[in-house]
Amino acid sequence: MYSHEIQQLMELRNFLITFQDYVNLCNTSPQITGVYYDYEKDYFNIKTTDNYDWSFKIRRWKKYENNRSIYKWNKWTWVWHG
Repeated sequence: MYSHEIQQLMELRNFLITFQDYVNLCNTSPQITGVYYDYEKDYFNIKTTDNYDWSFKIRRWKKYENNRSIYKWNKWTWVWHG
């Protein structure tokens, strides 16, 4: 995945990507020179050889076990019956 494709993904996801997107970026982009995490702001940062620089968040979810599974993504909650 090249820098212009990463830029499109970031804009499409409003700089809030899934963990799968993050892993795909790291595994398929030959231009990435560094991946950093700012624990105070809870932001990731990726830099590339062609001077692109993105700050973004990764969606987090928690799974609660009872009679149903509830997945919580940041401020939104979805209930899945399955």
